[in-house]
Amino acid sequence: MTELKNLKKLVKQLKKMTDDLDDICSRLDDELEEPVPDVEDLEEISTDLSCTHDDLEDKLEELSDELEKLEEEGEDEENSVEEDIEEEDEDRIAGEEIIKKMLKHWKDLPPKGEHYDKTEESHWIKDWRKREYKCQSICNDLIKSKSFEKDISLLQELFSMKKECPLFNQRTPRGVGKLIEVLRKSGQKKNSKIKRIVYEIKGSKEFREDWVKRFYSLLEIDCKRIKTNLRKVISELYLRLHPDNGVMFNACSCTVLSTLYEFDKKDYNDFKNAFEYFKNHDYKKIVGKLSPKKMCLNAEIDMCFNYFHKDATGKELLQNLVESE
Repeated sequence: MTELKNLKKLVKQLKKMTDDLDDICSRLDDELEEPVPDVEDLEEISTDLSCTHDDLEDKLEELSDELEKLEEEGEDEENSVEEDIEEEDEDRIAGEEIIKKMLKHWKDLPPKGEHYDKTEESHWIKDWRKREYKCQSICNDLIKSKSFEKDISLLQELFSMKKECPLFNQRTPRGVGKLIEVLRKSGQKKNSKIKRIVYEIKGSKEFREDWVKRFYSLLEIDCKRIKTNLRKVISELYLRLHPDNGVMFNACSCTVLSTLYEFDKKDYNDFKNAFEYFKNHDYKKIVGKLSPKKMCLNAEIDMCFNYFHKDATGKELLQNLVESE
């Protein structure tokens, strides 16, 4: 079993590094179509590519060694399947019956309520699509921009805190507003670094925590609360640019999902893994899909979390179910 765990970890690491390599190659292809970038940028990309290639070779060698050990010990695939099931069950906090009752309640609700709307005219769909379009449009213009003044204007629009801002999580006033202040005062070098992060977010196949760390370092402040909110803002930007792959990572979703499954609330990818498991093993089987075709299932589940987090009836029911276990 120990060898199988090590093998599974190596496979995950290998997959991540392979995706990183694909991202870097895509960035190089795009650079060839654009005017020659700064030497510093090219050196950074070259270093990343070289390190990733070396790491891949090392991991492949480790993986080969582990496979040889497994073959010698005669481990079969059934053990791997059984272990997968055991590990998934370990992450579940709430009992299966609690999740069934919770989702049955959600399924039986009227089509529209104060904190949800599953109808064809749903404001959730309109708002979701509007923010998605706005973020994609701004980022496309930002990548094409060759003007420092235009870059600043587009970045301020992207991370605006106004009511009609493209990113809902950016409306949270607890410190993220510092981002706008930094953008106003940033020079050419800092602006290019922010633009580079946005560029990477747009082209990546998965969310990367280093975006949050690099963005946070540009703020030149020391506040964990701001870093937490910044993670939500950056992850929402990833969602808007990758609607088929991203998930809404906010207070509502984290609070509700954490009553059902165990995950690191400061780790987007850990949250996403729990979200995907809940979607595929619970939501699809019990609820299916309630909203119109034009609303994606991830948005519907976000609406479900919003109901159980904000609606008085939904909050009370979930709390009673959990306490009764």
